[in-house]
Amino acid sequence: MAGDTTHTLRLEAGTPVAGSPTDSLFRFTKRAGTIPLVGFITCTMRLRLDNLFGATLRSQPRAVFTLTAANGRTLTLRPRAPLGQNWATGIAGLTASVTGRVVSSRVLGGVADSVVTITFSDGQALFLTKTHGFLEGPSLDSYLNGRNRRLPLVLTALPERRLGASALGARAVHDYQPGGVFQRVSKDYSTRILCTQTWQQDSVLTRQLSRTGDTITYTIRTRRRSQITGACTFTGGSSTSYSTSTTTFRAVKETPELPELTANVPQAPLLTISGGYFASAATRSSSTRFGGRFEHSVLRRGVCGPLGIDSVGLKEPVADADVLWQYATGLGLTYFSFIGLPTSSTTELTAFRKGTQAWGTFFGPTTLLAARDVRPAAATTTVFPNPFSEALTVSFVLASAQPVGSAIYDALGRQVRTAPAVRLGAGSQRLALPTAGLPAGVYMLHLLFAGDGRREVLQVAKQE
Repeated sequence: MAGDTTHTLRLEAGTPVAGSPTDSLFRFTKRAGTIPLVGFITCTMRLRLDNLFGATLRSQPRAVFTLTAANGRTLTLRPRAPLGQNWATGIAGLTASVTGRVVSSRVLGGVADSVVTITFSDGQALFLTKTHGFLEGPSLDSYLNGRNRRLPLVLTALPERRLGASALGARAVHDYQPGGVFQRVSKDYSTRILCTQTWQQDSVLTRQLSRTGDTITYTIRTRRRSQITGACTFTGGSSTSYSTSTTTFRAVKETPELPELTANVPQAPLLTISGGYFASAATRSSSTRFGGRFEHSVLRRGVCGPLGIDSVGLKEPVADADVLWQYATGLGLTYFSFIGLPTSSTTELTAFRKGTQAWGTFFGPTTLLAARDVRPAAATTTVFPNPFSEALTVSFVLASAQPVGSAIYDALGRQVRTAPAVRLGAGSQRLALPTAGLPAGVYMLHLLFAGDGRREVLQVAKQE
């Protein structure tokens, strides 16, 4: 399929067809669709009985394949038919014929494979390969059901790229290095009203491989700001809170299912429901998103029971709650959404810095800090020379011995230099700061006094 879509198809195990010793019947996984919202409490998703190729696939001798939709319509394909010989597809007014057979390296991986071209009487062309089946063509459910939109489909991931493979497993998704920074924004809604918004920045401090080599343990510092709107409080007033914490995170060895990447996968507050449905998919991102990294989607949904008030009058099963996780190789969680009754929430990766790669726009240096924690430099704190060209030194007076760290941010709020905290004694002190390689411009220098629990901010300039 197109490189930035999330269509993944799966056939269930084939079963013999009653009355036929040679035919086998396969079922496609269902797919989800939306239904209009009515009021605040309603099911928001439904499961369509047809996938992009219908509901079932019947395999017959001599490579005759029949796709059947839930409505009973069929579409027959004969990839081994003689060149130019027309056959009736089963769709009124539509015939098909094989118009080409070649050995091509156009399939993924550049491996030579036999490719057959089937051309329909309406001008649409379908390309099938001997090894991987569908290669390119229209979504065939559009022939089986006139209400379905015709989509151009292209195979972009080989079957070997399955869940749990090296490019998709937990260790690949959670492959971090010290110095990496990941920024996310979360929003919680109640009856479509924004209640809480959270700005979060995770900084990777350490990485340690276990003796057995199957687990990587990270130390991650998280800085967070949460704002509750007055629309969702009894008092009608808003409030803001700030927090900083350091935690450990473990990425275990490759696992076969994405929901089990780690024990740290977020769990949405699913409602008590009857019935249930689970679907998962893996796909590759577009080249402009996250630098073309693989993205992986996990979808969980709870289905309305047949007697639920939300299901009255609906002929197809629908979902009370819809939960989606999206991951990208080396970036962890990139998107999360929960749609329930009547609450919903989202979390989105908005920026990251990993090695030499940076993506997105980072928060300003004061976004995650309370006003009381960001103070102008004290009269005893000076920096010289300012402007500076190579070296930069800051002097200050400490009332008591304590660790002191520093960080430099550019005009866009990105942290460009940092120095680990060092313990200094009481009295006058000097601290040399790392500035090598900084381009000319204006910067904000942050001094972190751990013992006092404060941060002083100074503006400095780099000259040519």
